[in-house]
Amino acid sequence: IGQAVQIAKGSDTLILGNGDLANLPDAIEKIRSTQVDGALIGRASLGNPWVFQNKTVPFAQKMQVALEQSRLFSQLFNGKGFGRIRKHLLAYCKGEEGAKSLRLRLMKVNTVQEVESLLLH
Repeated sequence: IGQAVQIAKGSDTLILGNGDLANLPDAIEKIRSTQVDGALIGRASLGNPWVFQNKTVPFAQKMQVALEQSRLFSQLFNGKGFGRIRKHLLAYCKGEEGAKSLRLRLMKVNTVQEVESLLLH
């Protein structure tokens, strides 16, 4: 990527770094070390939208946001294709101690009501 930056220098072309950036400090370090114009954080943001603020939030807050995302998804797609959101719900549990049981149950949800039942009770 450093070569691409050198080749593009002086042109109007922006070079963005991408790939396996785990957090905001990691992205900033890559920007500085390679001189790219910016960096893209992808997978690290799944279930962790706070990655862009370099913030850690309590598990309960993660579950509230997961539920909100479920509700919005269901509303947007009129309850159809709900299975597509499962991977996002599972991502909110990533790295949480004792979350294996919850992940196993979330893998089977088909409606926002089922998510509510799991996360609110």
